[in-house]
Amino acid sequence: MTTWAPVISAVAAVIAAAIALFGVLLTQKRADERAQRELGIRQAEEEAKRKREDALRSYDQRRDAYSGFFTEFERRVRLFEAWQAGEFGQTEPPEDALTPLAEKLTMVNIYGTVTARAAADRLFRWLAAEMWRPVHPQEDVERLERVYISAVRQDLGVTDRVEQS
Repeated sequence: MTTWAPVISAVAAVIAAAIALFGVLLTQKRADERAQRELGIRQAEEEAKRKREDALRSYDQRRDAYSGFFTEFERRVRLFEAWQAGEFGQTEPPEDALTPLAEKLTMVNIYGTVTARAAADRLFRWLAAEMWRPVHPQEDVERLERVYISAVRQDLGVTDRVEQS
């Protein structure tokens, strides 16, 4: 029996080593799977954060384009009324009178929705026609302004109700 003792001890040692190696491999596999899940979660969170930041940036760009256009539109209307009244020594606006408004319209065309772009374009065309060949009644511009403001408010998610906290 003594001749088998070293063989049995060697076989037991090999089996113990195999079980230990299997345990290490199993533990490593589980750790790798956990690391992959955590990496996937981190990547999903980073992607969601990037999308939120992009949406906020897009919102800011749209808001700035919309308000910039409307502010310039109102300014150009006041200037046109001053030209008509002869406050600048002339009753006709200069040829480049709409250039600043056209630049603001470009920003609306880049960042705005289809509805807001169309409404801004109608306001621009109304003012251009009014400056050089007035034919539109005052109600037309007020209606066009309401359409534009409504389109902008809808795009930006502005509601008429006050949130209660």
